[in-house]
Amino acid sequence: MSHAISDEELREIRARVAATTRGPWTAYVEGWNHTSGSSFIMRGVGKARGEDLEST
Repeated sequence: MSHAISDEELREIRARVAATTRGPWTAYVEGWNHTSGSSFIMRGVGKARGEDLEST
């Protein structure tokens, strides 16, 4: 079954893309590549650094 994307859906997709944080994204997983603290994803670097995404 095919589904054509509506103009509204396309606007929503473009808005989500525009709101993303540029890479690189780096995963820090306790017990895998670091040994203390929580697991999280670091988004961006330098001035392009976004808020970290904490793992639950």
